[in-house]
Formats: sequence, C-alpha cells, structure tokens
Amino acid sequence: MIFYPEEVCGRVLFELSPKAESVKASRELFESCDELKDALASPAVEIKEKEKVIDRLFPEDMRNFLKVMCQWGHMDNIMDIFDAYDDEVLKSKNILKAELYCVCPPEKAQTDKIKETLKKKYGVSDVLLEVNTDEALMGGYRLEVNGVEYDKSVQGMIKALQNRISGR
Repeated sequence: MIFYPEEVCGRVLFELSPKAESVKASRELFESCDELKDALASPAVEIKEKEKVIDRLFPEDMRNFLKVMCQWGHMDNIMDIFDAYDDEVLKSKNILKAELYCVCPPEKAQTDKIKETLKKKYGVSDVLLEVNTDEALMGGYRLEVNGVEYDKSVQGMIKALQNRISGR
C-alpha cells in the first residue's frame, strides 16, 4: 500500500482531535488568503517568523500541527491535508464518500438507489454522494469510490472500443 504525505498528515490531524470549528476556521483562513499559504510554504521565510504568524492567526488547538507542517515542508499541500482530515472524519462516522459524474443530474429516487447499493457493497451506514455534471460523458455515468472508477458512460464505452480495436 502506498501512503501519501497528505493522507498521513490528515490522519495525524484527525488523531490530534482538534475542535471541528478550529479545523474549519483554519481551512477558511487558507482559502481566503493565498499569500498566507505561500508565505508559510516559502523556504525564504524563517521558521520563527512562520511560527509567529501561526500563533497570531490560528486557533490554539491547530498551532502545533501547523508549525510541524511548516517544519516538514508540507504547507504547499495544506488543502489536501484538510481534505484527508475530512475523509478521516467521514470514516470515523462510517460514511462513504463517492462522486457521481453524469450528463444530467439524476432524480432523487436514482441517487437514493445508488446510495443504497453503495451502503450494501461497502458495509457503511451512509453515503455522501457528490453529483457533478459532465456533458463530455455523452450519456450514462461515471462513479468514483475509494479511488476505484466505475465507468458506464458512452464516452467510456467509446474509449474501451478504441482500445480494443488498437490492441491496447
């Protein structure tokens, strides 16, 4: 199994158990100010200066974690780390995250059926289904769950046919 630093750091943040509001406030601060992330990621800014900024701006229960991320050079990936933290929160609540891509948004009955199917397949209590429209699919759908892609789209069928014809 391959581990990515963002996933490991997200898991560490989750295990540190900061208040959810603190994580949310920290994420919003980074989202609202690109210069902040750039400064904290910059090797040109000394660690002591970065720590002063963190102490001034961030909730107390996030400060040590963010300081370590600066020391390890992970601030460029802080948004991915927050996403990995969110994934850990969902896992702890036995919730599966899935992304559905389709040409037109499905009706509620269809999304309910997809969620029920995923609950049974993955043994979870709930499914967080993000629906995205993608006209390039031409029809059908593409579903992404835990890094696995289920492509039942017209575009996917055309690509598969092209690969079979070309011998790939």
